Amino acid sequence: MSRNQKTIYLIRHGEIQTEDKRCIGTTEVPLSERGRLQARRIGMWITRQVKRNHSPYRLYSSPLTRCIETAETMMSAAALSDRDIEIRQDLHEIMMGEWENLSFREIRERYPQEYEKRGQNFWEYRTPGGESFEDVGKRSIACLKKIAQESHLGEREQVCFVVVHAGVIRSVLAYLGVIDTEMVMDFKIPYGSVTKLVSTIDPGGIRFDPEYYGYEPTLVPDNTQITEILDRFTVPDHIRRHMKGVANVLLDIADMLDPDCEIYDRELLYAAAMLHDFAKLHKNLGSHGTLMLSNEGYELVADLIREHESVELHQELAVFKNGRYNISEEDLLYYADKRVLEDVVVPLNERFEASLKKCRTPDARMNHMRRWNKAIKIENDVFRYYEHHPDLKQSIQQE
Repeated sequence: MSRNQKTIYLIRHGEIQTEDKRCIGTTEVPLSERGRLQARRIGMWITRQVKRNHSPYRLYSSPLTRCIETAETMMSAAALSDRDIEIRQDLHEIMMGEWENLSFREIRERYPQEYEKRGQNFWEYRTPGGESFEDVGKRSIACLKKIAQESHLGEREQVCFVVVHAGVIRSVLAYLGVIDTEMVMDFKIPYGSVTKLVSTIDPGGIRFDPEYYGYEPTLVPDNTQITEILDRFTVPDHIRRHMKGVANVLLDIADMLDPDCEIYDRELLYAAAMLHDFAKLHKNLGSHGTLMLSNEGYELVADLIREHESVELHQELAVFKNGRYNISEEDLLYYADKRVLEDVVVPLNERFEASLKKCRTPDARMNHMRRWNKAIKIENDVFRYYEHHPDLKQSIQQE
């Protein structure tokens, strides 16, 4: 990317707590439990974007609580230096005026003529005392241009993460001509999704070019989807049993290290463990089939599987909490994999003694030693950080 180009990621906040369909614009609504999980996963995704591209970054947010909570949760989950969240008032959701927080049934009953007008022209229609999507597009683009200008002032300031609302993202895309203004309400922007813009400074000012929109980096396959993948690629039973054993070890350790479920995403860990060897017999899918998983939308799972095989520790991807770094998901998956021989949980030395027999060259034996050293380091970290869990230490030593 050239110096006169910067990247802006528009992130829709996580899922909110709602009991029924209401007209929610600037009404304050907290995130749901699922919304907080989405925000944590976005934080993991951001960590990988920044580390992979070695880029400085800035974080912006709408002034509404659901966006600020998403931004704060993202940053607590991201293994990056603390950053201030820069609040931008002009990035709030569309103001619905007299319709604010009413159910759509109430709106139809109280404002039948206005409701019909809105249906005929979503882009230009203003609710009584409120805004149109065109208004939102104008103020949001103006605000994003200011953000882009600030980013361009720093030569290496290339990445901006901006937590906003579906109405803001739809309006920006319509204003840029990406979507038809008549379809602005029909355009899907999922909770926790990412829209990528590239800003360019040229003689005419700042130009925004969307690269993608509505991308969901927080997707994790459930049991049914995992089984579908395993069946699609005819994964044999012995590999399935191995991956199930790894998943059991991984979740047991996560439960003991993180009993309050504040650090480790169990759904993500389980999916990565249950898929880490699914492509073992399909060399055409590449290493571990991670490209295929990414293409199907499971980028976090693909990253975890791809990175867990590294002989290097991933401390830079660990979460800093309670005054110490906790072991990263990648390293936990690596360790759990090294504790399962075929489908039996064994001590590390037994697993590595079995794999050493396959090492026929000096380079292979050297690589084997590096992997052993990594596994032992992870095990020692578990002991050092969690000595108050004797049941964990005993299980690691005796299984």
